[in-house]
Amino acid sequence: MNDVIRFGGRGNTEGIQQAEAVEAERGNVYCLVTTVCGVEFVTYYCRMAVFDAWGLRLVNPFRRVSVFKGGCDFADYLPKDLYVFSAARLEQIPQQEWMTRECY
Repeated sequence: MNDVIRFGGRGNTEGIQQAEAVEAERGNVYCLVTTVCGVEFVTYYCRMAVFDAWGLRLVNPFRRVSVFKGGCDFADYLPKDLYVFSAARLEQIPQQEWMTRECY
């Protein structure tokens, strides 16, 4: 299992010649980790990603939405794929219960 996939950013991708798709193992998802001023943020989650020398594309990405009154968390899916051009990494993590509940 490849737990971490690093993307050096547009133009900083050594050894990547053509597009490559990666898919999380069953029961897992990828989380997108970006660094801003030395602080790491988990911004989105996905089950599949495609990367090449020009960018990283998250297929069907979602984020966590919390409802404070009901105490529930949901997966909020973006209407389109997400393209990342800056340095980031994907980490494979176990799927949690809130990731199976879609926000409408």
